[in-house]
Amino acid sequence: MDANNSKMIAAVCQAALDKLHANNTGILAALIASADGFNLAAIRSDISDERLAAMTSAMHALGEQIVKEVDLQKCHNVMIEAEVGKVLMLNIPGSKDGLIMTAVANEAMVFGSLLFVCRQCAAQIGEKLAVAY
Repeated sequence: MDANNSKMIAAVCQAALDKLHANNTGILAALIASADGFNLAAIRSDISDERLAAMTSAMHALGEQIVKEVDLQKCHNVMIEAEVGKVLMLNIPGSKDGLIMTAVANEAMVFGSLLFVCRQCAAQIGEKLAVAY
């Protein structure tokens, strides 16, 4: 991926995350990571974006392996429910570089709502990147 392409991808991702955060107060943080664990775009996070991107890549790879092991074809999402919140990791559909979005939500946000708005955001990013390639 060349520098100009990388900047364009980062700009598309950042704009989508900013909109996601502005429209969903339950989302505390979010980022887009490459499959190899590098941060491309992020909104508010209390931990290092680089660490979260690396963990996103690792968790999603683990999800892929589990899904492969039990013959469920392809992993789309990894969901974690914690005592005071939720974490959702999902593929950006159609991204040639294997992008993954992670969203952290508070306990008040329902998993179904989180999944819905994140899927919409991921689809919008995928569509914009498909046009740009």
